[in-house]
Amino acid sequence: MKARRMKYTKKFEVSLAKLSESEKKVIGILQKVGDLVGQIYEKHELGKDGNSHFYPADATKEELQAAISQDDDMASDFTYIRRDDDGKLYAIPYEEACKKELNDIAELLEEAAEASDDEGLASYAESAARNLVSGNFDQVLFDYLKLENSRID
Repeated sequence: MKARRMKYTKKFEVSLAKLSESEKKVIGILQKVGDLVGQIYEKHELGKDGNSHFYPADATKEELQAAISQDDDMASDFTYIRRDDDGKLYAIPYEEACKKELNDIAELLEEAAEASDDEGLASYAESAARNLVSGNFDQVLFDYLKLENSRID
């Protein structure tokens, strides 16, 4: 999987010389967060076969449209569609499908918040940790956009 990940990510080198020890620690923690996000992408969205796994491969467009018209949750940008044992389509929110990974990310974000000397960044990391595990993904983005004057973003 590591070789495939390189296709979707780009590694770059930056100098950390001008950063404080706290900032360097936060950067190291956030790199771990990035690795976990990459794992979620590979496991849930890309899959071992290299195809998207947002919905069952055998689902037809008409079947998906009919199911979505019956269940608003299926139309969410943060939901996977799966098929039960009876063949019926159902929605599973990211926060359920990726629960372990999101909990691991939240723990790292809480660690980053504790390590940070930047109050704004620490507040964002704490908020992101809470909102990721509860499925409030839009709030994570909204809070990020409000982040100001941080040397790390």
